[in-house]
Amino acid sequence: RSGAFRKSWAVLVDGKLWDAAPATIPMGTEVWIVNTMPYARKIEVGGQKIKVDPQIVEAVRQIVPRRFSGIRAQRAFKPLAGGRDARGGPVPYILKSAGVASGLSWTRKEGWSRKHAAYVSNRSDRQAGEQVLYPTLILTERIT
Repeated sequence: RSGAFRKSWAVLVDGKLWDAAPATIPMGTEVWIVNTMPYARKIEVGGQKIKVDPQIVEAVRQIVPRRFSGIRAQRAFKPLAGGRDARGGPVPYILKSAGVASGLSWTRKEGWSRKHAAYVSNRSDRQAGEQVLYPTLILTERIT
């Protein structure tokens, strides 16, 4: 509603924020497209309901090879270092308490459903003090 998620997309070239025109990105570099909001991962995996379909990064990853045959696209969950999101919050975001497995599930065919009741996650990467991993589209040149 605030537009913060939309404003929080960033382009990193070889690990550094890229503010110049995309056409000026040098050949042979690794390009990351990432959303810096702390809840971006929840949206990507379908753990939080939003107006648009989840799996935004995955959908783009599937489109890239069809439109740009010389580009290899991967989706990964990556740590980020230093910066601010669109609301001014710190990046990386450090979990204040254990993450909650929402139990929500989403498929393009069936939409939203609940697999199980929400519960506090036991996963080591979801505990208080851990850094959030951000869904990242990684673009590299396809070597032929």
